Amino acid sequence: MVDTLTLVHFLLLGFAVVASFRFPLIAPSMVLTSIGLAHYIGLIDLIGIITLVVFYSLAWYLPKTETLNVWLRRAVHGCFILMCIGLAAHAFPGFNKYVVFQNLQKSNLSIPYSLILSIDKVHIFFAVLMAVRTFHTSYVINNRVAQYLILTVILLGLLQYASIPIGLMKFDFGLPQWTPIWAFSNLLFTSAAEEAFFRHYLQRRLHKRMPPALAIIIVGVLFGLAHFAGGPIFMILAALAGIGYGTIYYLTGGKLLAAILIHFGFNLTHLILFSYPLPL
Repeated sequence: MVDTLTLVHFLLLGFAVVASFRFPLIAPSMVLTSIGLAHYIGLIDLIGIITLVVFYSLAWYLPKTETLNVWLRRAVHGCFILMCIGLAAHAFPGFNKYVVFQNLQKSNLSIPYSLILSIDKVHIFFAVLMAVRTFHTSYVINNRVAQYLILTVILLGLLQYASIPIGLMKFDFGLPQWTPIWAFSNLLFTSAAEEAFFRHYLQRRLHKRMPPALAIIIVGVLFGLAHFAGGPIFMILAALAGIGYGTIYYLTGGKLLAAILIHFGFNLTHLILFSYPLPL
C-alpha cells in the first residue's frame, strides 16, 4: 500500500511531465518541489540531489556548447549521455527504490512481475527538454498525427503477434488489478523518459548530420540494445518497435508527445493482449 506522502510525490512528478506539455511555466517548480518531497520521505539523499544538480547543469549548458571546440562539445554531450544512461540504469547512488508490489502474475501464462519505482530515470525527460530548449513542447495531436498513431499501433500489434511462434509472447487477454498504477508509471515515467532521450535528444541530433531514415534506424538499434536484459530476440523486437517510434517522431515533425503515446500504446497492447512481461 502506497503511503500518502509517497503517493503525493509520485503524482506530483507525473503531473510535472504532463505540465511540461500544457503548462510549461509551472513544470520546473513542480519538479523542484517533488525533489524536496522525495528527500523528506527518503527516496533521495544528499548525494542523489548533487547528482541531479550536476545533471541539470549539464543539460542547461548543452546549448551553449555550439561555440566551443568540437572536441569539447563532444565531451560535454558525452558526459550528458553517460549520465542519462547511468540514471536510466539506476547506477548512481543516492536514489532509493520504492517497491509498489512484487512477484504478481497477470495470469498463470505470465511470469511474475514486480513494479518498483525510482525517481532517477524520469529526470532524463526534464533534462532533455532543458537541453534542447523545448519546455514549451507541443501537445496538440491533430487528425493526421492521430491517423499515424493508429496505423503504427496496428503495425506494432502485428509485430507482437508475430512474436508468438518464436515463443516470445502468448495470447493472454485481460487486465490485471494493478493496471492503473502500471499505466501511470509506464506512460509518465518509462515512456516519457525513454522517448525524450532516444528520439527528442539522440534522433534529433543525428537528423542534423545524416539522412532521417539512417538516424531512425541507428537510434532504433540503440533502443533495442538498451533492452539487452530481455535476451537477443527481445532486443530485436525492441529495435523494430524503436524504429516505429522514431518514424512517428519524424513524420509528426518532432512531436515528442506522439512518440510517447505510441510507445505507451505498444506497451499497453502488450499488457492487454499478451503474456506480460514474458510468457511462463
